[in-house]
Amino acid sequence: MVTRTNVEITHLVIRADSASAHLTEFLHDASSSDLTAYLRQCYTRVSSHALWSLFGIARQLAESPEYRKPCHIDSVVGTGGAERLYCQPVTDTEFGNHLPDNVTETVGENTDVVIRFGFGILTDPILSMPTHGVLSFHRGDLRSYRGQPGGLWEFLHDEPSAGITLQRIDDSLDAGEIVVEDEVSIADAYTWREVERRQIEVCEGMLAVAIDRLQNPGSEPLTVDSPGTLYTIPRGMEVLTYVKKTLAGNFREFVESDSKIANRGVE
Repeated sequence: MVTRTNVEITHLVIRADSASAHLTEFLHDASSSDLTAYLRQCYTRVSSHALWSLFGIARQLAESPEYRKPCHIDSVVGTGGAERLYCQPVTDTEFGNHLPDNVTETVGENTDVVIRFGFGILTDPILSMPTHGVLSFHRGDLRSYRGQPGGLWEFLHDEPSAGITLQRIDDSLDAGEIVVEDEVSIADAYTWREVERRQIEVCEGMLAVAIDRLQNPGSEPLTVDSPGTLYTIPRGMEVLTYVKKTLAGNFREFVESDSKIANRGVE
């Protein structure tokens, strides 16, 4: 986006409690209060989604795939001169989070567009303050797959493709205006991780397209008249279906990889 458009990154809003994305690193570096808060969150999550939580822990303990490895913010082009604001999100009584008033005013009154990469589900007043609103990625087609986890339900339903949406968010959940959308083929994606990788890969160029469209008076974001089903964390048989498909997919990927190695040896 910075390379291809005329944008300037003026502000970075960073969670004050930001920690490592990998569980083992977090446990090594965490303070006693961090651990207490983490264990409390784990208890709440396990109580609500016992089966799925076990696989979530396993994913965190496993080595992160290349596309999920974090990079330091200083390595991102264009962020060097940005004003950095550290804060904690404020939990709303009914739904989502909002930014503290001082952060909302500083960012909302001095930016044309905000791009959300964290802080959970954001609510007003920040959503309506920037000239072009707040953009957020959703790994799914808003007409059919809203909610979470991104790409998982398309994988479980054996869909031939999965959508990726860059939306201008509002107070509804995954029902904002579509600024840019795309899709990837997942017919031969044998695991959820592969679906996820393909979706994230497509995201890279979408922000530049979005900025061009927002600056074009003749280009209007698309309103979704009939938002799709709102999905959430799998339960019961859905988790077992995921396990079955993942085991079969991992085996198939192993066999195909082994076959390619053998063929190269023959050549």
